[in-house]
Amino acid sequence: MFNDPQVELHVHLDGAIRIETLLDVAKRRGITLPATTVSEMIKLCTVDKPGTLTEFLNKFSQYMHIVAGDRDAIKRIAYEFVETKAKEGVIYVETRYSPHLLANCDVEPISWNQKRGDVTPDKVVHLVNEGLKQGERDFKIKARSILCCMRHMPNWSMEVLELCKKYQNHGVVAMDLAGDESLNCKAFPLHRKAYEEAEKNGIHRTVHAGEVGPASVVKENINAAKSCFLPEKEKKELLNQLYGAYGMIKDTCF
Repeated sequence: MFNDPQVELHVHLDGAIRIETLLDVAKRRGITLPATTVSEMIKLCTVDKPGTLTEFLNKFSQYMHIVAGDRDAIKRIAYEFVETKAKEGVIYVETRYSPHLLANCDVEPISWNQKRGDVTPDKVVHLVNEGLKQGERDFKIKARSILCCMRHMPNWSMEVLELCKKYQNHGVVAMDLAGDESLNCKAFPLHRKAYEEAEKNGIHRTVHAGEVGPASVVKENINAAKSCFLPEKEKKELLNQLYGAYGMIKDTCF
């Protein structure tokens, strides 16, 4: 299967950063880390035993401060992401991320204990787009992005919608709801409002659902976020079209 062309539709940009890049950027920025080698950094940033979703997500706090708020680093991780996917045989990829988590200006609160700077969420999207586009040119694959609302920060969601609207013809293909699912979106009406407006404006929508809790949580998240799911007949038609075009769909999950 892995000798055939691949399509990857769910991968987090900030969860796919090269360890070597983290160490390199930290050195350039003068950031002291508790790990100084690749093997030490891998151990610091990864989960090696069963745990909760919350414990898993806490791993982001070990390294996000290294790249957040740094223009060169943000563009670099997007570019290197495309290079990595091209080497894996991917011909089309959609990567998702939160612009607000990588920003250090025009965002409240500023994440990862950063000092206030001049990288806004809008600038983050621009930088990621630049990195993806340069990667597309150099590695001859297609790369698009999905902008994430964060469950614990419902006040960001309308801003995410506006960024999706601004960049929907410039590489951004959808809006997502991510984060710790134990914080259900039903409790935060601003998420629902953003998704309702996204639907009205023709913005494609997806949502993380089912990572924590029973089936009722999945239903709640899908309904609250007005997520886009294809009817069974349309799924089959789409898969047949993809298989006919590329001859590659052997294992697909919707």
